[in-house]
Amino acid sequence: QIRLLTIHPSDEDTSPLSYSLDYKSLFKAPPFAALLYCWGKLKDEVNITVNSLTVPVTANLYSALMRLRAEGLKCVWVDALCINQQDKDEKSYQVKRMGAIFQKAD
Repeated sequence: QIRLLTIHPSDEDTSPLSYSLDYKSLFKAPPFAALLYCWGKLKDEVNITVNSLTVPVTANLYSALMRLRAEGLKCVWVDALCINQQDKDEKSYQVKRMGAIFQKAD
């Protein structure tokens, strides 16, 4: 299983980003894009909402997510958000699966 961010639609391109983070079977997952962490300066963080919680992301990642939403994409996998970075076992397991994740991604 992997976690996927489901993009909440918005009527305006400038509306704040809001997502749900849910577990999905990799091979039964809906179409999704995959992004490796978009690096940037920590001082340039922007907040998004994930499962009703405020989560800081870099400005670069925020821009990428805004573009994906504007293109009408429904789901996205981002290593920094979809892998529990605090759980070393999960992180190790998921990193080994990244090849399969990127093969499955659109």
